[in-house]
Amino acid sequence: MFLLKDITHFSKMLKFKKNEDGKVLIWDQIRKKWLVNQPEELVRQIIFLQLTLDFGYPKSRMQAEKGLKIYDNKGRFDLLLYDWEVKPFMVIECKAFDFKLNALNYTQLAVYNERLSAPYICLTNGILAACYQKIENKYVELENFPAYPAK
Repeated sequence: MFLLKDITHFSKMLKFKKNEDGKVLIWDQIRKKWLVNQPEELVRQIIFLQLTLDFGYPKSRMQAEKGLKIYDNKGRFDLLLYDWEVKPFMVIECKAFDFKLNALNYTQLAVYNERLSAPYICLTNGILAACYQKIENKYVELENFPAYPAK
């Protein structure tokens, strides 16, 4: 598990507004629309900025919140990054800032990845992150986000 960059740097780059009901909305930079500002959504937007600005991940290769069927259950990944061949590269599960990352969340993410087959998975609460590489059906923890593959 590793500590992420200070979030105040990225928070200043986010756009907020209130709707007619007084709810705070946040601009989703991936889906290009206003969403109700939920704790997990705030983390997703900050992680999006960190991955694109600090790690050079391409914005065009990211997809947010899409449902998927896992056996007889339905799930929804938070963030999926694709490689240049549009194959899943990394699945990210975002939790609220005050959420303690635990093995249950890791298991949920690993189950999602059974369907997606990405070589990397990552769990984050915006302050800490745990990234893993899948090697021969086992997950090996990394010290940081993986480098995005070259073209």
